[in-house]
Amino acid sequence: MVKHEQRLWHWLRDKMDGQWFHERFENRLQPNAPDLYYAHPTIPGGGWIELKVNLGWPAQKPTKIRWGKWTLGQQHWMRQHAESGGRAHLMLWVIETDELFVLNSRDALAYQGTLSQELLRVMHPPIKRRDCSADTILDKLRR
Repeated sequence: MVKHEQRLWHWLRDKMDGQWFHERFENRLQPNAPDLYYAHPTIPGGGWIELKVNLGWPAQKPTKIRWGKWTLGQQHWMRQHAESGGRAHLMLWVIETDELFVLNSRDALAYQGTLSQELLRVMHPPIKRRDCSADTILDKLRR
């Protein structure tokens, strides 16, 4: 059975095929490193993406959103990477509404558990997967 994060990865890989260089990491030596490294000519230095999945939104709308199962080690890695000037993003797929949110590392770290669904949508407008193009993803990663 394919896990939800693998489904997101397969969709992203197929959507971006031929659009960028990418390398998926399943690193037992550095388990806190993000899931994916990418490079693209319009994004100097490339970057990293941590893939996260939430099955749905909390039942109570004012409930604060968490980014899937994001460990303290993963958060620490992303914080150190950002402080060193590196580019990294968290890509959250909410299966219930089939929406993608792409947050840069600083926002992902700052907003974990502090934003409601409504505020997240205002501050980081989602992408509907069915309407998404490779250019849309690259635009989100450039920010």
